[in-house]
Amino acid sequence: PNAVTLLCILKACGSIGAIEKGQEMHTEIVRKGLLETHFILGNSLVDMYAKCGLFIEAKQSLDMLPNQNVVAWTALIAGYAEHGHTKEALRCFEEMQSRGIQPDERTFTSVLSACCHGGNIEYGLMVFKAMQNEYGITPCIEHVNCIVDLLARGGWLDEAKALIRRMPHLPDITGWRSLLTSSSKFGHQMLGNDC
Repeated sequence: PNAVTLLCILKACGSIGAIEKGQEMHTEIVRKGLLETHFILGNSLVDMYAKCGLFIEAKQSLDMLPNQNVVAWTALIAGYAEHGHTKEALRCFEEMQSRGIQPDERTFTSVLSACCHGGNIEYGLMVFKAMQNEYGITPCIEHVNCIVDLLARGGWLDEAKALIRRMPHLPDITGWRSLLTSSSKFGHQMLGNDC
């Protein structure tokens, strides 16, 4: 198998949780010395391990990359977030920045998702503002949905509704569902009707 074949296999292993086959491919990649010339394989290793919940292996794979980049760091952050490890995701986000790697749109989506699942409203709002003010990233639909969900889950329904009204991108069905579900949960039927 060449680098493209190995890349496809790693993605498949991460998608279905076939960790044993993924580890076989990791061994093959190292044996062939492909990490030095195909950095995308390193990113895929981090992603595969993170998706499978093997965070020690994911972090070791990241640390062994000759050229660490935002894609690999984001894969690790997203893995932590998907598995409900909020503190680790946020710690990883801080470490990435301390190493001089700038977050991108996908990084912010993963961090905001982690904040949402962990109920870290203040930190999530701080990250959302920094994304725009410090990094010059205009919020996309995924960012807006994450913040609406974060605010709504925390009972900050008026703030969620105000955000929807002032953002250039309205949330899609995911964001509206978050707001309406939380409106019902917190007994704000009128807010649901106002949307």
